Amino acid sequence: MTRLAAWMAIGVLALAACGGGDDEASQSEESSWANDVCQGADQVTTSISGLTDALQINPNSSSSALEQAQTEMTDRVNTVQQSISDLTGTITDLPDNTSDAVTSAEDQLSDDASQLNDSVSDLTGAVTKAADATNAQAFTAALAEATSSLASTKDALGSLTNSIGSFLDSSQESLKNAFNDAPACQG
Repeated sequence: MTRLAAWMAIGVLALAACGGGDDEASQSEESSWANDVCQGADQVTTSISGLTDALQINPNSSSSALEQAQTEMTDRVNTVQQSISDLTGTITDLPDNTSDAVTSAEDQLSDDASQLNDSVSDLTGAVTKAADATNAQAFTAALAEATSSLASTKDALGSLTNSIGSFLDSSQESLKNAFNDAPACQG
């Protein structure tokens, strides 16, 4: 009888340990997702910052300065578009069995990413105009439009990063833990 009681106690403890593992695994997956989201947001921030870096013009190139500037701006905008596309994919790639708070955060981040994507579409249009410009005056006008679009893009990025920042202080423990346990979300 004593052996039976001991085996039953071991069985109960084993079952209890298995039950807690799922919550821990889920939290770990949520933190991994949050980490990926923060890394993606950092990549978008870097690519958007790269838009304002000085253009590199090679005076020895067979291409004109205008053509070089057009190509470089187009490449930079393509980099931004790709980083936003990657971020959007990461945001929507929630792990299975996530908490309601994390699912709600995904919805908010998806909305923020959609607004960011829309603003980059406007920016892309302006850069395309610059790339298609046939003279310096048209190029300069298109860059002025791009500057305005860039301001909107930075505002949209600010909304997304503010959302991420608010998750670090969330009243929802699972959401707060997911982002606080994610190294890429720290600072």
